[in-house]
Amino acid sequence: MEIKRRISLWLGVKTGLNPYRLEPFGKCPVQIEGRLKNGMYYYFRARHEGVSFGIADTEDKAVFNSGKFNRFCEHQFAGWIDNEDAIRLATVWINEYSNLREFQNDKA
Repeated sequence: MEIKRRISLWLGVKTGLNPYRLEPFGKCPVQIEGRLKNGMYYYFRARHEGVSFGIADTEDKAVFNSGKFNRFCEHQFAGWIDNEDAIRLATVWINEYSNLREFQNDKA
């Protein structure tokens, strides 16, 4: 199944879960920012028809997606994405980052 379809089906299911206590703010763009337990900065931005997410060692790198972990997906109304959907996407990407870090540490 293509990624756009999987994301649209997944966004249709509401769970109310927010394990990282993310707090979205704004509309067009919708944003989420903060720091992870390991000190890395994260930044989520949904604007126009795209959603971007970055994790980096500085806030600027996270905001401009110039860190080591960056994600992007298309979303028809990204600037008006609801808060729960923003939290869910950011949570998936934080989990992906965490899993990659654990895998890389296991390989060392």
